[in-house]
Amino acid sequence: MERAVQIFAAPAEETAYELGLATTGSLYPHCLLLVSLYPKITVGFLESLEIFDEHGKKIGFIPTDNGHQLVGYKLRKGHREAEQVINLCEFGAYLVQQIIDVTDYGRRHLKSIGDDSYRYLLLSAVRSFGKFQRPKLSSITSSPISLERIVTGLKKYTRLDHTEATYLAPRANLSTVRATAGVMIYLESKSAKKMSEALGHKSFDPSLLARYLPAPIWDFFQDRWIRIFQAGIIIEAMNGSPYKLRASGFDSLEQVEEFLFNHS
Repeated sequence: MERAVQIFAAPAEETAYELGLATTGSLYPHCLLLVSLYPKITVGFLESLEIFDEHGKKIGFIPTDNGHQLVGYKLRKGHREAEQVINLCEFGAYLVQQIIDVTDYGRRHLKSIGDDSYRYLLLSAVRSFGKFQRPKLSSITSSPISLERIVTGLKKYTRLDHTEATYLAPRANLSTVRATAGVMIYLESKSAKKMSEALGHKSFDPSLLARYLPAPIWDFFQDRWIRIFQAGIIIEAMNGSPYKLRASGFDSLEQVEEFLFNHS
């Protein structure tokens, strides 16, 4: 780092950015894109993703007949179900390969000095030109320098003004993007179950959705579930009665059968 300060222009963060060096900030856009494509990916998954085992064999980024797979672990699921396999599209595989390529020089150095960190996907240099280590992704949206760079990028590549870009920049964190990607899947599919599957939940749990869905959509869900439950009670109570349709609000027995099929 001391040699770098003597040779390269200050500030070091900007110089490293212009040179395309492996810093947490330069890797972060790749991580954001991966999470938006695959909401199953969490911060912990990325930070702990190993692409080599103890013997130097590739294990986390695996080519298959149908493309590439990311194989990592989500420890909150418990040891038996912790492993997560994500089938990558061509663009997803390209993003991962870019991370591997840009961190290659640091990875080779760590391996040469016997530092086990070389095995992990994400590596960045301390203070841009210092020792390579595994980064903390959360630091991006808490660092003033990184936030200012995000603001500048938003203003450059979108129509946002400075106030709007400044408001959005701190929200450009992986957890928020992951939740947004899950909500987008719900809006496209109209299925809370598909949203839950996309987020990598072990099983469909409506209570977990409250963490991801905006309050108005969550209120709609709660209201809808209550109405479904009430309709089911009425249909059961009026079973065999000629007033069944009038009491339940359905127009035909076919609608009743479809309701029971969907919500029994």
